Amino acid sequence: TLWLTTDWSPPHPVALTEPPVMYIGADSLALVQHALRPSPPVASVLDLCCGSGIQGLAAARLYASHATLVDLSPRAVRFSRFNAALNSLADRVTVLQGDLYSALHDTEAFQVITANPPFVPCPPDLNRKADRYALFADGGASGEEILQGIVQGLPRHLVPGGRLSLVSELCNPDNFPSKVNSWLEKSIPGSLDRIEEPSSGPAGVGESQRPPEWDCAVVCDGAGHTYSRAAYASIRAGCPGEVEGWSGHLAQMGIDEVARGFLFLHRSPGVDRAADTTRDSPGAGRDPGRDPGQDSGRDSGRDSGHDSGQQDVVTSRRADVRVCRADG
Repeated sequence: TLWLTTDWSPPHPVALTEPPVMYIGADSLALVQHALRPSPPVASVLDLCCGSGIQGLAAARLYASHATLVDLSPRAVRFSRFNAALNSLADRVTVLQGDLYSALHDTEAFQVITANPPFVPCPPDLNRKADRYALFADGGASGEEILQGIVQGLPRHLVPGGRLSLVSELCNPDNFPSKVNSWLEKSIPGSLDRIEEPSSGPAGVGESQRPPEWDCAVVCDGAGHTYSRAAYASIRAGCPGEVEGWSGHLAQMGIDEVARGFLFLHRSPGVDRAADTTRDSPGAGRDPGRDPGQDSGRDSGRDSGHDSGQQDVVTSRRADVRVCRADG
């Protein structure tokens, strides 16, 4: 059992002087239920865009010795720290303010990463005019700005054998195999000229014949939660007069379909992460505003999920991605 405090879902009953924190919605509860839980329990979990802290606190309660929670919102950080204390988990949870991985040390890596990032593909002009989408909802013009940053930071911050579980609205979900590979490629400057597709010819030593470093599943909710461009514009528009603006923006961004769903990524346990810690990945470094005192009680064995004596395997940087549509 977890006890959680957070803001109400919009519209808010009282005027707030700062952006609200994500309420406990169906997507938050679904990620708690369907996140890839390791067995046996792990030493370290990272919860990005933590909001109220629900994912990180659930991990600390169920399968992790220590959880690190990160959010850009100062209000979310306060809620998460309060909720950790409310559930007697304060000694096993660290809450940091920062933009994704920027709140961490360059070489900090985790065995599990969870995230419920902002994902709404907001029309910039309409968003500025209406000021409707709070910090927890605005995923940028494409809806994928934060999602892309999370994936691009994985080579540095997810240990070999580690897992990412993420819930989101997925724009053009059938295109996610190429999207995920593109994002991973961009996180490794100069490592590949392009992501090669698996070859059907005789096995050789080329990139396409190596086993993929990443195994990925994109799971979409097909039970009434996959929307055409027109349907999504109608749902997101605050009034009939905004539908045209939404439709035009989605068309401009090439978004034909939006589906609610999950992104699951598993990293090959044999890959050598040593080289990854020297790359310049997005968000690498430490947030200059971070309180050094927050390091107290942190698990020092962040890489304990990787056996240093294990033989490393040469892998392709590409991901093997599958898109599944669930009807129930």
